[in-house]
Parts: sequence; C-alpha cells; structure tokens
Amino acid sequence: MYGLGTNFSLMSGIGLAFKEHFARSKWSYMLSGYVWKDNEGATYDYGLEVQYDIYLKQETRFYAFAGMSYFYDGSKVIRDDPITGISQSVQNQLAGPQRMGAGAGFETAISSAVCFYASISVTSFQPSGDLFIYPYGGLMIYFK
Repeated sequence: MYGLGTNFSLMSGIGLAFKEHFARSKWSYMLSGYVWKDNEGATYDYGLEVQYDIYLKQETRFYAFAGMSYFYDGSKVIRDDPITGISQSVQNQLAGPQRMGAGAGFETAISSAVCFYASISVTSFQPSGDLFIYPYGGLMIYFK
C-alpha cells in the first residue's frame, strides 16, 4: 500500500511525504521533505523514517519507528573581502541540522483512504548534541 501526504516532524522531515507499507509485513517506510529558494537564500529538509507495526487493525495502527533527517536554512551573509571589498556567501544557520531519533506513533482512518497520524519522538540534534522529545503528526492518503 502506498500513501502520499504531509509530515510535520523535526526528527524525520517537514513537508510532502511518501509512504510504502509492505504487503504481508509489519514494516513500512516514509520519505519526506521540501525545498524553498528565493533571493535571500534557501531552506530545505529531507528525511527517512522506518516503521514497525506493533498493533495493526482495519482502521488503526500503533507502531514504533526510527528515523533521520537533514535540515538546511541558509541566508546570504555579506562580509568585507579585503581584495574586492564585498563578498557574499550562503551558510546553514542551524546549529543541529542533522537529526536522528526514535519513538512511537498512532494512526487512525478518517475515511476509507485518508488517515491521520500522531507520534512522539526522542530526537538528537547533531553536531550540537541536543536531545529533545517532540510530538509530530500528519495526514496520509493511501492508494492500493
């Protein structure tokens, strides 16, 4: 079963999402991300989440997961260059752009094809080393 939707997670990515739940298996994966670029810089993220079903019924699912992502938020920085006088560069402004974590989630059907999911994850931000607990969620439209 395949799904397209949205994901709002600081652990596994924010943006559009694609999910595949393997037939006759308790395993699934989700890819998510987005890109935005303008004259001031760029921002993007991409992530992967692997899920294992603990409880699976017709309209509900409880699962454990692990995932990782990379977040980028760059804006132009103007510096004085001793030779030319002005220099521009774009740098990632985030102290912990690489993220990884694990947690548990619950998914329930809103209709025959649309599902809502909510999860909680323990997320490590690297290289800063920060560790936080975050909730997240999203919507998914499934196709068979």
